[in-house]
Amino acid sequence: MAVLQNGDADLILAARPTSVPEDVCCLPLGPLTMQIVARSQHPRRARFHTLADLTEERWAVPASSLYLRQWLEERFTAVGLPPPRVAVESTASPVAFGELLRYSDLLGIMPPRILKQAEGQGLEAIEGPGMAWQHELAIFWRADGYLSPICQDFRDAVVKWCEQTDI
Repeated sequence: MAVLQNGDADLILAARPTSVPEDVCCLPLGPLTMQIVARSQHPRRARFHTLADLTEERWAVPASSLYLRQWLEERFTAVGLPPPRVAVESTASPVAFGELLRYSDLLGIMPPRILKQAEGQGLEAIEGPGMAWQHELAIFWRADGYLSPICQDFRDAVVKWCEQTDI
């Protein structure tokens, strides 16, 4: 939200926070499922059944300023576990970690539908309690900011696409 509020971006697609600042407008896009993933040949993958089994693993995760990262950490701390051990963090989409996860023993998060696409090849969902969750996505813009006609068209097209597609 800070990037949007300070004018570094005019429009963002992001997980919806618990409360949206008064100076920000948004439209809902629908739920996004996130799943803990590892490479198919991860040497310890067969032993991963609970969040506790993942506490010694190293992770490639979104930057700490992003809601996806905060929600991942909350999954661990809510059950009395330390947050994931971070080896790599980035502001890029978790999907961008596919190549890194495929060729390392790091764990990560991504939408399950990505596992069926080229970006998810060689990765598998870790199944078990707490390994998947949903968050609402939304598109945001400053209430008092200028949105060019192309930005408005893009916003409207994204909303329409999300209404017709299971994100």
